[in-house]
Amino acid sequence: MHRQIQNQPKATIETANRTADRAVEFVMKGAKLIKVRSKLSKNERLFSVEPDGLILSYKGSRKRMCSNKKKENRFLLTEIQEVRTGAQSDAFSIAYGKKHRYPLDSQCFSLVIGKEGYMLDLVAPNAEQRDLWVAGIQECRSRLESRLTNPEEAVQLWTKKLFSEVDSNKNGVLSPKEIKHLLNRMNLDVTLEDIEKVVKKPMLSSDDLLQFLKDILQKRELVEDIFKRYDKNQMYWTKYELKQFMTKEQKEDLTLEECEKIIDEMETCPELKRNHCLGLTGFAALFESERMHLKNPDTRKVYQDMNQPLSHYFISSSHNTYLESDQLKGYSKTECYIKVLKNGCRCVEMDVWDGDTEPVIYHGFTLTSKLLFSDVIKVINKYAFCKTKYPLIVSIENHCTVDQQRIMAEIMKSIFKEKLFLDALLPNSNFLPPPSQLMGRIVVKCKKLSPEIVKQESRTTMAAIGNGLRASSGSDAPISATDVSDDELEDVKEQYDIALEFSELVNICQNGRFKSFEDSKVNQDFTFILSLSETKALKLAKRSPEEFIQHNKRQLSRIYPAGSRVGSTNYDPVPFWLVGCQVVALNCQTPDEPMQLNGGLFGDNGGCGYVLKPDFMRAFTTKTSFSPDGIFPNNWHKTLNIRILSGFSLPKKEGDRSKSILDPYVQISVVGVPRDRKTFKTKTITNNGFHPVWNEKFTFFISCPELALLYFQVCDYEARRSDVVIAQYCLPVRCIQRGYRAVHLRTLGGEKLEASRLFVCVEIT
Repeated sequence: MHRQIQNQPKATIETANRTADRAVEFVMKGAKLIKVRSKLSKNERLFSVEPDGLILSYKGSRKRMCSNKKKENRFLLTEIQEVRTGAQSDAFSIAYGKKHRYPLDSQCFSLVIGKEGYMLDLVAPNAEQRDLWVAGIQECRSRLESRLTNPEEAVQLWTKKLFSEVDSNKNGVLSPKEIKHLLNRMNLDVTLEDIEKVVKKPMLSSDDLLQFLKDILQKRELVEDIFKRYDKNQMYWTKYELKQFMTKEQKEDLTLEECEKIIDEMETCPELKRNHCLGLTGFAALFESERMHLKNPDTRKVYQDMNQPLSHYFISSSHNTYLESDQLKGYSKTECYIKVLKNGCRCVEMDVWDGDTEPVIYHGFTLTSKLLFSDVIKVINKYAFCKTKYPLIVSIENHCTVDQQRIMAEIMKSIFKEKLFLDALLPNSNFLPPPSQLMGRIVVKCKKLSPEIVKQESRTTMAAIGNGLRASSGSDAPISATDVSDDELEDVKEQYDIALEFSELVNICQNGRFKSFEDSKVNQDFTFILSLSETKALKLAKRSPEEFIQHNKRQLSRIYPAGSRVGSTNYDPVPFWLVGCQVVALNCQTPDEPMQLNGGLFGDNGGCGYVLKPDFMRAFTTKTSFSPDGIFPNNWHKTLNIRILSGFSLPKKEGDRSKSILDPYVQISVVGVPRDRKTFKTKTITNNGFHPVWNEKFTFFISCPELALLYFQVCDYEARRSDVVIAQYCLPVRCIQRGYRAVHLRTLGGEKLEASRLFVCVEIT
C-alpha cells in the first residue's frame, strides 16, 4: 500500500496509512469467520494474523473426539498468492447453491495459498469486516515482502516461523524435546544427550535460536574461509578488500562507491558500518542477498529484443489448461487458468463443445467435469496480463455447431472487448507482428474460413462444397454455380462447420494442416500455425531438422502431448526447442522434469513468457546451417566448471512428517543439443540435510551454450526403494554468473523454498 500512495498528497497518504494501520490492528486482534468447504462443511473458526505479521492462523476442529484441544492451522503470509473478493470460488456455489448463493457477495473472500493454489474460502459477518480482512492481509503481506528484501530480516522471520511451529505450549521457550523436534525439522540428527552441547542451553528462546542460526550461517566453511582469505585486518574488510574479492572471484568490476553501497546495505554493526567496513556477519548476509544468486539479476527483467516477429520466440504454453489432473476423469477448473497465467504462460488451451444454452469446456468423450465457456473467458480476461503484458494466445479446439460458435464469438467480443486482436495486417506483410506491437492483446488460435469461402463472389467454390456436402448426404442432384443464391451461400458456409462471426476473430494464428514443409512453404502464409502431436513432431525433428528450423522462422508450430498420456505426464520439450518450435504445450498440472526444464527456460527474460531464439535459428537465409546433431563453430564452445560446495536447510520429502533425516546428494545436468547432454552426481552425505558439505568439482564441455540449460536436482538416497527428488533448480547456461554463488532451490512444482540453498563456485571459459 505504501508503494501505491507514495506520489499522493500528504493528507491522502496519512489517511491511507491510518486506514491500513486500522486494518492490520483488526486482523492481528482476530475475529470469527465461516470457513466454507462444501454443502455440509460450513464451520465458524477464529482467525488472526500473529503479532509479528508473519503467519495467519486459525483454530480448526478437535484432533480427537476425546480431546478438547483444537488443531491450529498456520500459513505464512508469503504463501498467500492472492486475496480474492466475492464468492468467486466453486466452493461457495456448492455450499450455498447456484440459485441461492450466500446473501451478500460482499461478505465473501478467498485466499489462494501456495503455488498449488489451495483455496481457503471464507465468509465474514458483514461487508465492513470482510473489507478489513482483505485490506489487513494485503497490507501485512506488503510489509512482510518489504522486510524480506533484507537478508538478515529474512533469516529472522524464517527463525520465528520454525520456533513457532515447534513451541507446542506457546510459552516462548523450547524444552529439550521441542529442541530435538526443531533440529529434526531442520534435518539435523541430534540426540537429546547432544542437544546441550549443540545449543549450550537446556531451554532455548526465539532469540537464542536466531543467534544459533546466525552462528551457523557465518561459520559455514565456505563463508568463513573466503572471508579469512581476504581479511588483512583479521576482523573486517574495507571497501578495497571487497572490491578485490568481487573482481577476482566474482568477475564483477565494481567501483569503490558501489562497494561502499554494498557494505552500507549488508553490515549490521553500527561501528563497522560507520567506517564503511564489512564484518563476517555482514559478509554472510551478502552471501544470502540477490547479488550472489547463480542467476544473473539482469535476466530477471525483460532485456531481450521484443521487436522480432512472433515466430522468433519460444512461447510458454499449456496443454488442456482446464484440467486439474488426468485426461479421463479429472476435474475441470477455472483455477487452472489462473495458475498458469500467474506463472507467465502465454498460450492457454480449451476444448469447446455444445452446451445446453452456451458452449462448455471439457475433454470430449471422457468423464472430466464441464465449465461454462463464459466463466473461463471471464477468468482469462481478468488474469491474462497479471504477470506480463505480452500477448496471450487462446488456442481453441472447436467442436461446436455453427449456432454455438456464434455464441462463442459474442461472448469473447463482449468480454475481451478491445483486448481482442482483430487488427488487419499491413499490406504485403511477410512476417508475424512482434510481441511489442501486441502488448495487452489476446490472439485467438483456431480454424478459419478461407478467403475463397468468405468471398460471396466465389460461387463456383461454394457450389463445389455444396456438391460435396450433398454427395456425403446421399443426394445425387448437382448444384451449378448459377444455382447458388446469397442465402444459400450463407447456408453452405454454415454447413462448412465454421461460423463467419467466429472465423472473423481468427487472424494471425489460423490452424493449418501439415502435409510437408514444402507444401507449407508454397500453400500457407505466415499466419498459419501447425499443430503436431509429439510423436509426429519428433519424427520430423529427427528426419528433417534443418527444414523444421527453416519452417519455424516464418510460421508457428504447436506441439502437444500424445493421446496415450492419459495420466497427464509430459514429453521432453528440449528436442522441439532445438528445431525452433515455439508453442511446446505441456500439462502444467504435472510437476515433472519436463515442466521443471520449461520453468528454467521461461524463467529467463523477466519471466514474461517469451524467450528470443538464438540468432542462428532466426536468420532468414535460403538454408540454415544449424542442426542439433551438427558440428558447431569453435567460438561457440564453452567449458563450464562447477564445484558443488555445500547445501543449507534442505527440505524434507513432501508430506514427510517422520523423524528420518535426509541422506542428500546433488545430481547436476546440462540439457541441450545431444552432444552437450551430460549428468554428474555428488557423493551421498548421511544423516545431514541441514548443512551437507560435498566440495566436488564437475566439468561440462558445451558446444551450443545458447540452447543449454543447467539443471540441479537434490535427491534423498533410499536404500530399499527409488531415490526421491526433494528440490530442484533450472536456468539457461547464458544466465549463469561466475564465482561463488547461491542456488535458491525450488519445489518440484516450481515454488520457491524459503531458506533452501546450494552453494557453488562457477568458472566459465
